[in-house]
Amino acid sequence: ISAQLANSCPTLFALYFESAAEVAFQLRQPRRSRAILQLGTPLRLMALSRTLFRPTATREQKEWQSSLSKRYHEKLKTLVDYGPEERDWELSNSTQGGQLSNSTETRVEIHSLCDVRWPGSNLENVTFNISEQNHRAYAARWGYSYTMHQRTPLGEEEPQYGKIQIAIDALEKEDPPDLFLWLDCDTLVGNRSISVHDLLDTYGLHDTIWAVAEETS
Repeated sequence: ISAQLANSCPTLFALYFESAAEVAFQLRQPRRSRAILQLGTPLRLMALSRTLFRPTATREQKEWQSSLSKRYHEKLKTLVDYGPEERDWELSNSTQGGQLSNSTETRVEIHSLCDVRWPGSNLENVTFNISEQNHRAYAARWGYSYTMHQRTPLGEEEPQYGKIQIAIDALEKEDPPDLFLWLDCDTLVGNRSISVHDLLDTYGLHDTIWAVAEETS
């Protein structure tokens, strides 16, 4: 599925993922079904957001998109037991100058994108000061570098497509970081005492190439 096709009709492609997930579930592959739904979630959210914030959308169209999103979310909730279990944090007691000693040996970059110029998006004309301050405080706590991008690098595409390009640019530069962490514009770090290394230790992710977190609700 190309980004251009998915961008042209996210509703259709979200329905495709939903149907594929149902087939996997009927074949007694609930974990695959859950993974497929997770992959399609950004498209489902994109379709809902576009409709709700489009001035010309009718009430019927908004209600239809809302019902599709509710059905999608309910299906994902029924498969929650097939995801990773929440674990007790394995926190390191080795600190030096307020930072984990092992975090000074590994370069961690945190990036976020808050492009509020895109008309009709849920971020249009909003402020991101709270998010940026929260992210910077967390990065400073552990000695990570942090960049808040205010413009998508893909000017002709919706901002969400810029996330991947920002990651590619960071990881393909001459001196890339050892670890790349993405925080969405509406993400807040609730517990700054948990480092990236604590996350990797707790969930055994040190040999994982990439990992994606999800909301618990």
